[in-house]
Amino acid sequence: MTNKMKKISKSNVPLIDFAKFRGKQAALVDGKIVAVGKSSKEAFEKAKKQFPQRSSEDIILLSVPQEEIFIYFVIFE
Repeated sequence: MTNKMKKISKSNVPLIDFAKFRGKQAALVDGKIVAVGKSSKEAFEKAKKQFPQRSSEDIILLSVPQEEIFIYFVIFE
């Protein structure tokens, strides 16, 4: 395993229920949904308002599909 690779265990993978966010844009900070909007811009602006001290790179934007089955896997370093 190289320095850039990390061993992933179930304990450090965030589990997020996206069901109520279907068809919307979500903003995550530290593995938690902190804002939702109709557009990525709206979700980002809401997240930035809540966390003004965090850099833009700390806010992860996701488009949540309408479909019932989907998997997002995000590694936070």
